[in-house]
Amino acid sequence: DEEERQGEQLLDTRSALDSSFRDAKGNSREFSDCLANSGGVTDSLLACIKREGERQQARIDGALERASVDSELGVAWAEFRRETERGCVWYPTLEGSAARIDSASCVLNRLTNYAAQLELTTARSADND
Repeated sequence: DEEERQGEQLLDTRSALDSSFRDAKGNSREFSDCLANSGGVTDSLLACIKREGERQQARIDGALERASVDSELGVAWAEFRRETERGCVWYPTLEGSAARIDSASCVLNRLTNYAAQLELTTARSADND
């Protein structure tokens, strides 16, 4: 049926994504503590992910500020957001709460990885100035 076909397409799409959608290093200690204290409750886990996403977004914003208004970085950021939205989508009619957490974690992984990459890029640029 149509819903099953859509689910299979979704799994095929997700399995083709690179590791930046699944793995990240550089999350805060507060995030680890929050997860440990969440009790595995969906709403608590999602709240932890949301707060950590805000921390990672602040890292990205800070790196972009330090880089001034670099049009290449702006274009890269826009493309990154589009890729993240496509790769981390959650389909509430097809997927349950575990997939919702997975989708939120996917976005967080991408933000964390992008923040680290951007900080490294902007630090190198500052060193070359």
